[in-house]
Amino acid sequence: MRSLVSLFVTSLFASFLSSFSALDILTTHKLIKDGDKLVSARGTFELGFFSPGNSRNRYLGIWYVASPRTPIWVANREAPIRDGSGILRITEGGILNLINITGNIVWSSNAYATAEDAFAQLLESGNLVVRASNGRTTESYLWQSFDYPSDTYMPGMKIGKNLVTGLETFLTSWKSKDDPAPGKYSIHLDTHGWPQVVIRKGTTIVSRFGSWNGLELTGNPARSEASLVFQFTYSESEVYVGYQLRKSSELSMLSRDVLHPSGNMQRFVWINRIQNWALSSTSLSNQCQHYAWCGANAVCNSNNFPVCGCLTGFSPKSPKDWNNGNWFTGCERRTNLNCHDDGFLRYTGVKCNE
Repeated sequence: MRSLVSLFVTSLFASFLSSFSALDILTTHKLIKDGDKLVSARGTFELGFFSPGNSRNRYLGIWYVASPRTPIWVANREAPIRDGSGILRITEGGILNLINITGNIVWSSNAYATAEDAFAQLLESGNLVVRASNGRTTESYLWQSFDYPSDTYMPGMKIGKNLVTGLETFLTSWKSKDDPAPGKYSIHLDTHGWPQVVIRKGTTIVSRFGSWNGLELTGNPARSEASLVFQFTYSESEVYVGYQLRKSSELSMLSRDVLHPSGNMQRFVWINRIQNWALSSTSLSNQCQHYAWCGANAVCNSNNFPVCGCLTGFSPKSPKDWNNGNWFTGCERRTNLNCHDDGFLRYTGVKCNE
């Protein structure tokens, strides 16, 4: 009886997998060697081994198939394989292991849970997921690459924190176009005060997108694009921001947001007419996108010249620096504060430095 039950379960699992394209599935009976690929259902993404730029190192990654090949995720960012010996396999419990020529594991997924009938699948969103045969929802994923992004922010991806597990999802720039190892810059959801997306160089904030106003991030340069739907969630279990493509745009639009090694967040869209990516917007499109560009007690307005101006009742702390275009020293009060007579002035439509 036990053998019949086992045979039935095996047959059921095989039938389940056959409902998917064999090209996008990785099971315990299949290996991905250098030169092999997983291909998403509609052929938008591939997973395999590649060498970025002029590098000869081999990395396991996911890329847009659209020419030129455009990587969106790299597994072994800090552990390149020096030759073409890399092998990706999945264990019976659902752990992805990347193995080199000596049999050592150079990268491994950190599954939230395991399952005996687990398999990996490259989704049409560019997300590599591990799940059991009965897991058909995002909540049932044992692991997903979208939780561990590299330098690229994709539709359906979150930036934020799981307040239950402590997992933080954030972007990190490449060191250079030839080296996908983590660089100097990262993008986080800063939860000190009202949550806002910030770009950091090390631990120092250098730019930010502003806080959520109910519809969008106030300083997001891509907020006016009609094809995008922005999301913000703040609950007892998680806090995150993300975006999706509108249904009418999903089949016709390829897009990606990349944190450049220089610290500039760049948004690209695919243009079929020229068969290439076009730069749509950048996080540092004007001086006021730089964090604390005008210093204390000042306001930055890119429509003004100069862009920095002191608040009412304040004047430049260092007039010489201010006149030379160095506004970092900020402004100071013209007269001492009088708690009996002085009141408050209201400013609207601004982002505050904390």
